[in-house]
Amino acid sequence: MFISNIHGKESINTLAQQLGCTAGECVHGAGYGRPGLIGNTFGIKDQLKAAGARWDGACKAWTFGGWGDLEAALNTIIAAE
Repeated sequence: MFISNIHGKESINTLAQQLGCTAGECVHGAGYGRPGLIGNTFGIKDQLKAAGARWDGACKAWTFGGWGDLEAALNTIIAAE
């Protein structure tokens, strides 16, 4: 399940919105959620992969190891556009 609008991560979601995406957490069961990105990601998928993102088919989201990794990837992609 993908949960958007994570409290305290508004600045990251603002970055994601600049790319037509939504930031949030991909959660499986009652366990730990991984930061992720959903939305119009087809055009930036290679950049996401290069930033260490992995596709989570169950959530239909690109997931990252941590919020800092997601934020850095978004900043890099935005700067390149």
